[in-house]
Amino acid sequence: MRELTIRDNEADQRLDKFLRKYLPGATAGFIYKMLRKKNIVLNDRKATGNERLAGGDRVRLFFSDETFEKLCRKSRAKDEDADADRLRRGADLIRKNLIYEDEDLLVFCKPAGMLSQKGNTSEPSAAEYLLWYLTAEGALSAEDLRAFRPSPANRLDRNTSGVLLCGKSLAGLQFLSDRIRKRDIRKEYLAIVRGRFDEAYRGEVFFTKDEDRNRVQLYPEMAEGRGRMETAVRPAGCGRGASLVKVELITGKPHQIRAHLAYLGHPVAGDKKYGDRDFNGCLDAGTGIRRQMLHAYRVTFPDMKGRFGYLGRRSFEAAVPDDMRRALLFYQIKAEHA
Repeated sequence: MRELTIRDNEADQRLDKFLRKYLPGATAGFIYKMLRKKNIVLNDRKATGNERLAGGDRVRLFFSDETFEKLCRKSRAKDEDADADRLRRGADLIRKNLIYEDEDLLVFCKPAGMLSQKGNTSEPSAAEYLLWYLTAEGALSAEDLRAFRPSPANRLDRNTSGVLLCGKSLAGLQFLSDRIRKRDIRKEYLAIVRGRFDEAYRGEVFFTKDEDRNRVQLYPEMAEGRGRMETAVRPAGCGRGASLVKVELITGKPHQIRAHLAYLGHPVAGDKKYGDRDFNGCLDAGTGIRRQMLHAYRVTFPDMKGRFGYLGRRSFEAAVPDDMRRALLFYQIKAEHA
């Protein structure tokens, strides 16, 4: 028999979901069968699996040690067995780019070139670096990972740098995900664009997405099958053939900033998908920069109450990365954020 005590970062989830994470080798049918037969009980009572867990709840599993080990076997993923070198790399990267951390949340500046979440590649993503950092800091164990995996709540394109919001606890991740879904976290970006952009703009366009090409097409009017995106752009400095702009996402759509700015005739410098080839070529030749000059520099939380009320109206900023500073110098753009 095994007895599990629900921790605060495991609370506020359904019992069956908790069990599926804790026993990755078990099927849903097996878990519900064990619940019906009272081989799994919650607080010494028969459970259905629909119950919402609270901190301090006790889950008892009446399995043999052999069965228990078999059901837990699939949880030994490579990233949970990370060696000392991975833990050190993860800890160093997060510490170097750390903006804020408390018991529920972590905010850091994602470098360009890093995926936010695991993709179809063997290279580590921000999600893996987060786990390695928390493990190296002693804030996370393999046992913890059976029930909950800390994770980034927002996503940035691989070649976009900037603020990444991460949930360290289940409550923290749920809070961030809820706020992002409601779109009441203000997200501001810096972008270097082609040409002179010296008047504020706020407007909407409509789009379709080609999933095969992973590219959006924009249109001036709504039609069946089109989505809507709205973007606000303010000038922040002009230079030699290029400008620095501040961009705020009013909606959050695929490739929104890059596609919308290109639609306005001001493609982002270095953007291979929506950008200008000649403009990008000059940047590459002059600086060696080959990624889009787009940086998520600030997020601001709304006025709030409750558990996370301490974040109300609070902003977190990520410093302008070195390659973007080089691009500003190349284009002779003077800006307050440089």
